[in-house]
Amino acid sequence: MKKYWLTAAALIFIVSFSQAQFYRGILPGSGNFGDSLSKIIVDFKSNFRNIQGDAIPQQMNTDIYESKITLPGTTQNYIMRSHSANDTMATWQAMVYHGEDYDKALKLYKSTFHKIKNSAIRLSDRSVAHFNGKLNNERHASFVTSSLTVDIGDANYKKFVADVEMVSNFLTYEVHINLHVKNDDDLTPDD
Repeated sequence: MKKYWLTAAALIFIVSFSQAQFYRGILPGSGNFGDSLSKIIVDFKSNFRNIQGDAIPQQMNTDIYESKITLPGTTQNYIMRSHSANDTMATWQAMVYHGEDYDKALKLYKSTFHKIKNSAIRLSDRSVAHFNGKLNNERHASFVTSSLTVDIGDANYKKFVADVEMVSNFLTYEVHINLHVKNDDDLTPDD
């Protein structure tokens, strides 16, 4: 009888573990997306220097570098550093979508926002933080942004935001993620 209970307990453990792995892969904000996002957010304290890769040709007073950490489902993951003496903070950016399908762009804009909002950000001290914000549902605008702030008590993250934006260039649509510090000029009373 004892052998039966041990077999049953082992079977329950295996089924539970496999279901947890299954759900980890399909739930928004879980799995690789949340893990990668956490690594990027943690490296913000070093101004993204630890995840900075090879340089990409410079554009208009901006140094651009490949990011060693990429978010699943994105392309063109890079870090931008301006030559401004007033703004020394880097920006981490990724392209989520580039194409002609408005409905697909809108769907990816919304799902990307929810992935970020539902991600548990695992910090270096093993604590967990989350993003907060409201989805901007403005339709058919040429530029729509939804901003999320992170609930990390560290003063370095006070003005840190994750912006998800959808941009229309007449014939094409793009969806981007920008992780950066908002300047005082960009902040509104609702932020």
